[in-house]
Amino acid sequence: MLTQLAQIPVTTWNYKAQSPSIRHMGPMAQEFYAAFGLGEDDKHISTVDADGVALVAIQGLYQVVQKQDARIETLEAENGALQERLDSLEARVAALEGQDGASVAGPGGWSPLFLVVSGLLVGLVVVGRKGMLGRSLGGE
Repeated sequence: MLTQLAQIPVTTWNYKAQSPSIRHMGPMAQEFYAAFGLGEDDKHISTVDADGVALVAIQGLYQVVQKQDARIETLEAENGALQERLDSLEARVAALEGQDGASVAGPGGWSPLFLVVSGLLVGLVVVGRKGMLGRSLGGE
């Protein structure tokens, strides 16, 4: 119902029997009738039909909001759990660095995590260059 309603243009218009300065807003009766098949004909929109469509649309929007609220709640819980894990890992690293005044450092004072990430990046660059070289020589 929401999809059908969203596809109906809502415009301003006036009745031929009224002054052009008197404007109304709503869908054209032909489009409303084609979309919903409600009312006596495609020349008029009965207020009971317009109200019924509006109420169904409100109910549909309420369902969408409920689903989004549930999804937001789930994502917030997941985010909170991830934040707790991060805090725990940071505390463990800080504790390791603070033991006996020694820091968790590899050769040259570099942290092991930095060395691992640096190695991965160098590996990606090398693989990327090999792939570019193969393509420039006509390979795939």
